[in-house]
Amino acid sequence: FLNSDQKALLQEYWRRLDYVAHAVSKIPGVSTAYRYNPNQIANHTVGMEIFWDPRRISLTSHQVSEMLAKGKPSIVMGGGGRFAVNSLGLSAWMLKPGEEKIIAGRLVEILRQTS
Repeated sequence: FLNSDQKALLQEYWRRLDYVAHAVSKIPGVSTAYRYNPNQIANHTVGMEIFWDPRRISLTSHQVSEMLAKGKPSIVMGGGGRFAVNSLGLSAWMLKPGEEKIIAGRLVEILRQTS
């Protein structure tokens, strides 16, 4: 870890989140917000909240989380966050290369169901 290129890792994390953000933001009522604080003492990695307008998409974060977990492959994402009932959180450091494509595809599929 100490010998890793942290700048390159950070750029890769941003690229993965951008992929997901670009895919889900095409759905009316869905938007994203990035979170990153490089001055944080611990856990300073990039993350993102994906949130949706409940007037357009009638699913709670709990329902979306359940659908993701029951799918193939099973995907586990954090719900709630600061945007409460209609959002999910995604941290880039947990993703392996290519997993952002799987996550984006499943989120688009689920969120389009009721939009």
